[in-house]
Amino acid sequence: MQKKIITAIFIIAFSFNIEAAYNSNKYMKVVDVQGNVKLEVEVKSSAETQAAKKMIQKPARLGDLLFTRDYIITGASSLTAYSQDRILLKVKENSSLYLDSTFDKNENIVFSLNNGEILIVAPMSYNPDYITVYTPDNSTINISGTAIISYNQNVTRVQFLHGYGKLNGTPVGQFTEVNLKDKTTSEIVMSDSLKNRVNEILGMQYIDKVSQVNIYRDIARLNNSSFNVKQIVTPLESEFIIIQ
Repeated sequence: MQKKIITAIFIIAFSFNIEAAYNSNKYMKVVDVQGNVKLEVEVKSSAETQAAKKMIQKPARLGDLLFTRDYIITGASSLTAYSQDRILLKVKENSSLYLDSTFDKNENIVFSLNNGEILIVAPMSYNPDYITVYTPDNSTINISGTAIISYNQNVTRVQFLHGYGKLNGTPVGQFTEVNLKDKTTSEIVMSDSLKNRVNEILGMQYIDKVSQVNIYRDIARLNNSSFNVKQIVTPLESEFIIIQ
């Protein structure tokens, strides 16, 4: 009888451990696929050792989970994923993105953008070190809020919209665009291009769980001719240095 009680306690404790591990296992889930997107994922058969892992390509599907060391290859398509930590990631057309770490030991997210463009929307309250993006020209971009990052023709460009971030360790304020090849900066002003970006953000699934949607709605309604985008955005508590 005593053995049965001990066994039952062990089984219950083991079950709780499994549940706790599952609940703490953060992930990114594919929530939108437009066109033919490829995922290059790591697989290992039961007969292989951990060191003998190999990569295979498969079509991306709604509900797929994205893990560390996965590649996303979009071609003329796009993919959007949503994480448990209220982060939206959109990999735009003709892009290749490597997931260095979906959630590392410090719970941070690290991506490498090999080419193309990505859109990241995260709560503005997050520490910018929480999300890091690397590009092939050795640029390091940290994000808090919403940012568009592109790497094309050996040039990294970053647009910080709502929120702020850091470029190679230098803090950058919101509504700023930076060309990291020549280190030029410019203020993002109202235009049809910005409105298209904002409407794209508003159309993303789960956007109401991630960001202050009303700010984007206000921007989308504004007139191009008489507008300073910073006038309708709540000022940040700190001033940020713009890269010169």
